[in-house]
Amino acid sequence: MTRLFLARFFLAHRFLARPFLANLLTAGSSASYAAGPLAAGLGVALCLLLMVPSAHADDDPDNPPRSVWCSIGDQGSQRLFISKPSRLPRTSRMAVYTYGGRFARTVNMRFGMHVGIEGSYCHAFSTPHRAAMAHAALVARMADQNFKIVSVGIF
Repeated sequence: MTRLFLARFFLAHRFLARPFLANLLTAGSSASYAAGPLAAGLGVALCLLLMVPSAHADDDPDNPPRSVWCSIGDQGSQRLFISKPSRLPRTSRMAVYTYGGRFARTVNMRFGMHVGIEGSYCHAFSTPHRAAMAHAALVARMADQNFKIVSVGIF
């Protein structure tokens, strides 16, 4: 749960829900006639609270999303298996290594390779532009060495 959601829940519970519940418990007394404007105010406040967009992982300044692409070179057959840059919402090294493991399993299954799953095959960049530039530079360098570029696609 994000901090923003918790703050909204606390404020809604503390300042809005308690008076409303107190008025519901005293139904039938003279206090219930005052619940009309309060209930309307509560309804408007809850609608405004629900209309405000919640914070996503992409909005977290401590954990910005990264652009990631993966590659495995095979010297024997002179092939470079490479993925397209994609956005990864979590930037921890563990998330990048997990993404690299998926990439290695995909290359092993689709192309009959036997690469280790635990290798560090993915490269994370702070912006999509930097990822695209590094991706293009690697493809150009490997093409100059007469490597066949194999796009892995979705994995």
